[in-house]
Amino acid sequence: MSADLELYALKCPDLQTIAVNNRYLLWVKIGGQYQLKDVMVKAIRQTSRNAFQVDVFGCGFRKTISAKKLRERVRNE
Repeated sequence: MSADLELYALKCPDLQTIAVNNRYLLWVKIGGQYQLKDVMVKAIRQTSRNAFQVDVFGCGFRKTISAKKLRERVRNE
């Protein structure tokens, strides 16, 4: 494991900071294994008071998911 990976942690972004054309990380099942992939938000839709759905695409993956599944890297200090 690289020492650089230990400097970063994954966290769920604040709903107010999620914007169209921003890049995030998402756990995607590819070939039977979960992999962490970069995705880009293409649209945001509010489905209820506290539920947001986002359209994401990246590496052949296009799907509407819950905004709570998105992750971003933050530096551990």
